[in-house]
Amino acid sequence: MSKEIQFNNKKYQCPVSWADVTLRMQMEVSTIANEQQYIKTLGILAGYTSIPVEELKQAKIQDLKRVMQHLDFISEPIPSEPVMAFSFNGHDYIIPPNILEQEFQDYVAIQTAIAEHGDNQWMVTPYILAVMCKRDNGEETLDEYDIIARAEEFKDLPITIANGIAGFFLSNTQVYKSILMLSSPEVLTEIASGKTKELQDSLSQLRKQRGGNLLIRLWIMISRRYIKSSNRKLEKYFNLLQSKPSKKN
Repeated sequence: MSKEIQFNNKKYQCPVSWADVTLRMQMEVSTIANEQQYIKTLGILAGYTSIPVEELKQAKIQDLKRVMQHLDFISEPIPSEPVMAFSFNGHDYIIPPNILEQEFQDYVAIQTAIAEHGDNQWMVTPYILAVMCKRDNGEETLDEYDIIARAEEFKDLPITIANGIAGFFLSNTQVYKSILMLSSPEVLTEIASGKTKELQDSLSQLRKQRGGNLLIRLWIMISRRYIKSSNRKLEKYFNLLQSKPSKKN
């Protein structure tokens, strides 16, 4: 449970553990910290307590220290134990244990979210959750709900749940990236070509659904661009690797 604190004669709610922190609060911390080039601590104080940044900037150091003392739990890392099922707002959700077995449209939606939000883990997390977490014992599909609305709802998830789910997804991504990094250029080329062919085959199947709905046509357009972009980047990367002189012992 959060507790009430006072700052400049005003009352604010302050979390006392990671369980009190929501994904929305963590996103706010990240946003403010990125905006404050020299004083990243303001992001922590403002994001977790909702105290306006300008008031924090003008406060005395002793007052800031008192607020920070209420946030001593942040000295510990955010819990990241994998979460495979949870209940929220009256619904039960499960996360597919194997990302590779999810529907193609899930893959495209996640890739699109990552492309839009870049490397900011917290800004992309609600969209990853909206795609990965399924109702109806995991049988729910993206055709049955609005991703943006679901992502907005998931912003109020406890960070302990959100990070556990996102951590599971990112750990799988990191495993794949690690394999790529440890491979030779020849192996990299073969793996990348295989993945591109899989995506192209999936697109071919979608094109057979003549007419199709607007969402399918959108996925086809996005995926075509993704394939072209990936191929250009891979070609540039492989050429760079092969052009580098080998280091002498």
